[in-house]
Amino acid sequence: DEYRNRDPFNESFTYGIADSDRRHILNISWNAFLGDGAKGGMDNAFGRGLLNGWQLSGITTFASGQPVRFAFEGNAGSTGIAQANYGTPDKVLSLRGGGGTATGIAPIFTCDPRLDGKNVGEKLFDINCIGFPAFGQVGEVIPPYDLRTPTRMNHDITLFKNFQIKGDQKL
Repeated sequence: DEYRNRDPFNESFTYGIADSDRRHILNISWNAFLGDGAKGGMDNAFGRGLLNGWQLSGITTFASGQPVRFAFEGNAGSTGIAQANYGTPDKVLSLRGGGGTATGIAPIFTCDPRLDGKNVGEKLFDINCIGFPAFGQVGEVIPPYDLRTPTRMNHDITLFKNFQIKGDQKL
């Protein structure tokens, strides 16, 4: 992305999945006119004004998770450690995007860290699968696995009433 540092010596450290990548997005907008409810003893001006003209509308959004990039914090995520590990201050590892960058060393993956994590409170990643690279090694700037946050679902619903004013005019 446009905020990520570039590595002039190894272009493969510069490329990967954008932070804004969403594999799937579905937006559904809907509107339902509820039937007139003024019947029987309520079929008068007051009853029609109270029970008729109701609408239910909503927007439903489903979006697949956004990419996750692991980076070390503290001393392991510092430029000084990167220089000590790689022997040069010119090595630029851009491990985070969106304006925030982490240099330092990139983690390695000893196994697939993805867990089910579908229920509240369950873990998404097994951190035992993440380790430090050997001295002088880069690590995996672009993870070998598709690491993403959970799918997002959002439902916004509105219930409102139209009040007849005159002719086709409504409030």
